[in-house]
Amino acid sequence: MLFSNYFLGGLSSISNCSLLFRIRLEDNLFSGDIDLYFRILSDISYVDLSGNRFTGGIPYDIFHALCLEHFSVSNNPNLGGILTEKAWSLPVLRNFSASSCNISGNFPEFSFCKSLSFIDLNGNHLSGSIPESISVCENLETLNFVGK
Repeated sequence: MLFSNYFLGGLSSISNCSLLFRIRLEDNLFSGDIDLYFRILSDISYVDLSGNRFTGGIPYDIFHALCLEHFSVSNNPNLGGILTEKAWSLPVLRNFSASSCNISGNFPEFSFCKSLSFIDLNGNHLSGSIPESISVCENLETLNFVGK
């Protein structure tokens, strides 16, 4: 846990630490793409990268993190990108937070989100309608979709 400091740079150096199960790097000055290589971090259960300067969107290989329960990238105003269904289709993911990240596009389907209880996407540029498939999220307790 290296949160609330002034660490700089990228994350690629920690991606080879294949035994990591918890990453808390929130409120630092990390930047660049989120290069965590989730296919290597197969046991990761908790990732909090909020309050940094990341870019490049939510990692496309997040679907490899089959043990991931908590994922937060909130308050990375230049993260950007779009949401894909894979972002919250993980089997045990409970908390997904990407508020104030400048994410755009339509909401993806919610086909595989049975464990999700918390989704925070406020302060982005999402459009379209919320898919009816959100009804399969049987454990969902909190939705925050407030726009800018």
